[in-house]
Amino acid sequence: MLRYTWAAFLVVTVLIITASPSNHREALADLTSPQPTESAIPKTPPPVLIPISGPFHTIFVLGTGGDPSIRGKLIASFVEEFQLQQYGLANDAWLIPEPDWTASDFVNQCSKDWQHTDGALVIGYVASATWARDELLRRRSWTELQANAMYAECSPPKIVSVTPTRVLGRANIETAKPAAVAYTWHSRLWGGSGYTNTDTKLAALSILLSLGSAYLTFSPSKTATSVSTRIFPTPAPLPPVGVLSSVVTTTQSVTNPSGSFGSIATGLLGQSLLYTQSITAIPSGDNQLWDAAYNAARSIIAEMNCPKPPPSPPPSPLASPLPSPTPAPFCRH
Repeated sequence: MLRYTWAAFLVVTVLIITASPSNHREALADLTSPQPTESAIPKTPPPVLIPISGPFHTIFVLGTGGDPSIRGKLIASFVEEFQLQQYGLANDAWLIPEPDWTASDFVNQCSKDWQHTDGALVIGYVASATWARDELLRRRSWTELQANAMYAECSPPKIVSVTPTRVLGRANIETAKPAAVAYTWHSRLWGGSGYTNTDTKLAALSILLSLGSAYLTFSPSKTATSVSTRIFPTPAPLPPVGVLSSVVTTTQSVTNPSGSFGSIATGLLGQSLLYTQSITAIPSGDNQLWDAAYNAARSIIAEMNCPKPPPSPPPSPLASPLPSPTPAPFCRH
């Protein structure tokens, strides 16, 4: 009797599963199907890190901001100006530009190679503007940049606790705090501008021509007539065909006939205005943008107050330089 009861229970169970909705059957199938193991899940490869060899220290120069072109110009201008003026850095660190790095790349560099990584200078591109102004003989175009800088220091690992061991000959167990990154200095927001000039002489010449035509338009038209008579001597005897005794020449000139000079000047002025308007603003990837980036970088470097190479001795104690403000923490002291 018990055997028939179990058979009936199995038949009812199969009928319930068969009549259940499809999503229930799929859920049961998911539970019974093999699940992927952890090794089968693809992993993102770690970033490539090339360590720095030797007793050298480095400070990387990164950038933030939306435009990669402007960000790269700011970084290049900053590094070039810093190296050109030979400013001193702590530990005589190398200044290495990395325009494509992100904060994660620098944190990885600090955690893996903290022995050679002092920190990173982050040049922030905040805003920019470009405009133009028409003058008498030229068009002047400006570009202005707003930027700042922050210094992220790479701190080496620190031992936070030491657990002594009771086993003879075995070293104590040290618990170390990993290398950390923290901002320790920042600059103010600085602006830099650059401009270029484009000659527009055609418009100025057309204006002068139009002024002359305006004068002639309102001045009365004048007609000048001149008559000249040339008399020839009479030969003797007279030839059979006759002789030419005199020639009369009449010359007439009219000033500004029918305002034609004004019409020509007005047409030239209209074409010159169209020519001036067709001169587009200088794009943001040219010389004026480089000038703006250099000027912004110079202002940031001046605020850092890093020392320059020692100058020659002053000629007298009266010419000694005055004490300067405290330099940034990454500068040579």
